[in-house]
Amino acid sequence: WLLVEGPGFGIPGPLLERVEPGDEEPVVLRVLSPIDDSPLCELCLKPSQTVRHAKNWIALRLPGLAPEKITAARERPSDKTHGMGLRNFPASWIIEDSTRIRDTPFKSG
Repeated sequence: WLLVEGPGFGIPGPLLERVEPGDEEPVVLRVLSPIDDSPLCELCLKPSQTVRHAKNWIALRLPGLAPEKITAARERPSDKTHGMGLRNFPASWIIEDSTRIRDTPFKSG
C-alpha cells in the first residue's frame, strides 16, 4: 500500500492505494490553483493512468470545477502567449484526456 495523502480527515478520495510488486513508480504532480497559482494539492498517479484521471482528481479538490473545463498543456502560458493566456495557446500544446501520464512531459515532484 502507498500513502497517497494524509494525515487528517475530510480529504476527498482514498488515502491509500494498492501498489503491486513490479508496478511502475508512481508520479507525484503538484497542482496550482487556477485562481492565484498558489499550491492546491499533490496528485499521486500511476504512469498508466490518463490525463482525464488527473483532471477528475483536480475537480474533486475544487468543487464546482468540471473536469472538462480543465486544460492540460505541454507548457505553461508565458511570454510566448503574449499575455493572452489560453486564448493565444497553440493547439499543439494541448494534451488529450486519453493521454497516459507516462506519455506527457509532466515530471514527478
